[in-house]
Amino acid sequence: MAGRGSCRVPERWTEYIPLGCRMPGTRFVAFKVPLQESFHRNLLPEERFSPHDLIRKVEERQEELGLIIDLTCTTRYYGQEELPPTLRYYKILTMGHQIPNRKTIMRFKYIVKKFLTANKDNDKLIGVHCTHGLNRTGYLVCRYLIEVEGMEPNAAIELFNKCRGHPIERTNYIQDLQKRALKNSCEGKSLGSDVSRSKGSAPAKPQKQLVKPPLAVPRNPGSSKKKQWTGPTAQEQPQELGHRALGQGQLQQKKQRQQKWNHLEQKKQSHLEQDHLEQRKKKKKWNHLEQREQDHLEQDHLEQRQQNHLEQNHLEQRKKNYC
Repeated sequence: MAGRGSCRVPERWTEYIPLGCRMPGTRFVAFKVPLQESFHRNLLPEERFSPHDLIRKVEERQEELGLIIDLTCTTRYYGQEELPPTLRYYKILTMGHQIPNRKTIMRFKYIVKKFLTANKDNDKLIGVHCTHGLNRTGYLVCRYLIEVEGMEPNAAIELFNKCRGHPIERTNYIQDLQKRALKNSCEGKSLGSDVSRSKGSAPAKPQKQLVKPPLAVPRNPGSSKKKQWTGPTAQEQPQELGHRALGQGQLQQKKQRQQKWNHLEQKKQSHLEQDHLEQRKKKKKWNHLEQREQDHLEQDHLEQRQQNHLEQNHLEQRKKNYC
């Protein structure tokens, strides 16, 4: 509240175009922070960019804003009461110059996913801004495209720069985004090993049929002819015993192969059960984080309503005092 009365225009704010273009294939549009009318006396008419100007410029493009995510670390530039009541607004206090922390990134992803789920039947845009709509905005938008949409980091950065009309300036943001390609590939390899193991268990039975020897193997190709003889000679008897011993050896080998196969099947089943338990744990942990995030958003919403109420009372009191 203390800084809301200040009308000092942000440094270098006038050097950036107000509103970028919609990023193709996404709902995102980036822009610099709009300034309430109290800033107008410090700006030329052509330099002004208010919340009303933002809505007008978007409508001139035959588009509609459905959500604004405000990443500035102050409340002095404009208030939610200056936006249409149908336009959703979320404030994520984000420090400049430094990489946003994990909590900030998770909140950004959660808000975007929640909006897209609730608005899958329309084409409303998600407006994101920081002070200049460039560094913090570019980082979080690209981070979402890389980690949620699977876009390659350099492609996401190039797409944002082109649509915003200005390139992301801070080297630490760009380098951190480019590292996401290595981290995602490592995670993909780990996930791929699990997937391949799960998929590898399906064709196990056909392999079993290939390894398994024929059920009926003739002991001697000429055994049918020998049955017509009255009996084996002294020289043939040892040969027949050798065939019997060979048949027993094949049965023993078959039994050993079957035991080995059963052991491998048991190990694969154990791996699958372990993977299933790990997936359940991950899902349970994610649901817990989602619930915590929902609680944070509800708390922020209540605090925002209380703050708006206090500001409204403050304005009414000032009007009374002025009258």
